[in-house]
Amino acid sequence: QQITQMWKYVSSFFKKDDPPQNPNPPPRQTSAPSIKRSDSHFATKAYRDPKDPNAPFGIKSLNVERVYTEKERENAAKVLQDQIRTYLAVMEMDRRKAIRIGFFVKIQSICRGRIARRRLKRLRHRSHIARELLQTEKVYLECLRKLVHNFVKPLKEVESKEDERIITRDQIRSLFSEVEVLYNVHSYIYEQMAKRFERWTYYSTIGDLVQEMSKYLNIYSAYVNNYERAHQTLADLKAEDNQEWFQFLAKNGQYDLESLLITPVQRLPRYVLLLQDLVKNTDKDHADFTDIKLALNSIKLIADGVNERKRDSEKSSKVMKIHSMLENNDALELVQPHRYCVMEGKTEAQNFNKDKLAKQLRSSGSSLTSLYLFLFNDLLLICKNLGNFDKFNLVHHVPLRGADIFQDEDCTDRDFKFMSSIVNYKFTFADEKVRDNWFHQMEQLVASESEKLSKRIMGRSGGQGDRKDAIAEKYKMIAEGRSPHVLHRGQGSETKQDK
Repeated sequence: QQITQMWKYVSSFFKKDDPPQNPNPPPRQTSAPSIKRSDSHFATKAYRDPKDPNAPFGIKSLNVERVYTEKERENAAKVLQDQIRTYLAVMEMDRRKAIRIGFFVKIQSICRGRIARRRLKRLRHRSHIARELLQTEKVYLECLRKLVHNFVKPLKEVESKEDERIITRDQIRSLFSEVEVLYNVHSYIYEQMAKRFERWTYYSTIGDLVQEMSKYLNIYSAYVNNYERAHQTLADLKAEDNQEWFQFLAKNGQYDLESLLITPVQRLPRYVLLLQDLVKNTDKDHADFTDIKLALNSIKLIADGVNERKRDSEKSSKVMKIHSMLENNDALELVQPHRYCVMEGKTEAQNFNKDKLAKQLRSSGSSLTSLYLFLFNDLLLICKNLGNFDKFNLVHHVPLRGADIFQDEDCTDRDFKFMSSIVNYKFTFADEKVRDNWFHQMEQLVASESEKLSKRIMGRSGGQGDRKDAIAEKYKMIAEGRSPHVLHRGQGSETKQDK
C-alpha cells in the first residue's frame, strides 16, 4: 500500500496540466513538521505558493523551501521511480527465491522418501535372506538326522551280530563317512542360529555367527573326497544279491539314500550363494556388513579348498586306475603326488628305434602299428592294447623332460615326431584336429618341464659357467619351440653330465 501511494505521488509529477486550484488552501506552515529519519526520502510535498498562483511548482523539504525547474522536477521523479522499481524487483526476486527454495525442499523430501523406502526394502530383503539361511539349515539338519537315525545307527547296531549283519563295517564307513560328525556340528550351528533369530530386527547381525560356523566346515573335505567311493559302494550293493540290504532299504523306502548322500556335497555352494546375496543386500554402513563379508571369504576359501582336494583325489584315482590297467607295471612307479593324467587316446606310430619291437615291425613288413598313449604332466606312456580298453601292455615310459616335439618335411597334417634319448616315434592321428590337440598339449608340457630344469640349473652355484649357460640355452630353445638337435647334429655326442 505504501508503494502504491508513493507511485501515485511520483506519477503526479508527470502530469502535463497543473493540478486544479484548491479554493480553500490550507494555511502555510511556518515550521517543518517533525519527520522520522527513515521517512526522509518521502518528506517532501508538492505545492504552489498561495500568495502567487502563477509561481512555478515547488517542493518543500523540512524547513527549507526551494523552487525547482521543470527539468529538475523530472529528474527527481525519475530517481524516485528507479528506487521504487529496484525495491519492487528485490521483492520479486525474494518471492521467486522463496518459490525455488520451496521447490528444492519438496524435491529433497521426495528423494529422501525414495531413499528411505529403498533402504527399507533392502532391509526387508536382507531379513528374508537371513531367515532363508535359518530355514535351509533346518532342512539340511533334518536330512542329516535321517541319515544318522534311519541308516547309520541301525546298521551299526546289527553289524556286531554276525547272524543279523546287513553290510560290513567297511561298507558302512564307505557309505556314511563323517555323517555323524556333520550332524553334531550342524545341530550346534542351528541351535545358535535359532537363538539369534528369536529377537531378530532389521539391524540384527549374523556375520559373527557364520564366521564361527566356518571353523567347523573343514570336515567337508573328507566327506566330499569320499563321495565317489560311497557312490560306487552303493552301486556295488545294488548289484549284489543281498536280500537283507534290499529289505532294509524297503523298510526306509520313504527316503532316497542316494539323494540324502549327495546333500552334504551341495551344502557348501549353497552357503556361498546365500552369503553373496546377503552381502549384496546389506548396506555398507550396516553393523553386519564387515562380518558378513569376512564370513563369505572364509567359506569361499573352504569351498575352494574342498574342490581342489576333490580334484586332486580324482586325479590320483585316475592315475591309480591307469596303473592297475597295465600288465607289466612292476618296474614303473606311476603313482606320484604331483602326477596327473592330462589326456589319452589311440594313435598309429612309426618306430625309428633300434629296439626289439622296431625290428619285429620291420621284419613283418609293417611300417605302422596301433598304440595307445597316456599323457601325464611329466611322463608319456606308450602302450599296446591287449584287445579291450581294460588291459594294456606297457611298451615305453618316456619322461617329457629333454624330449622334443617337431614337424619336418616327412610329416603330413595328421602326424608329428616325438624324439627323446629313449625313443624316436612318428605319431599319426585320425585327423588334423586331434593331431593339433596332442601336439599343443605335448609342446606345452615339454616346455614346462624344460623350463623347470633350466631354472634348477641356473640356480646352482659352482665353476661350471660355460656348460651351465650352454645347457640353459638348449632348454630355452626347447621352451621356445626350436629343436636343439639341429645344434648338436654333427657336433659329436654330449657328455653324460650335459644330458
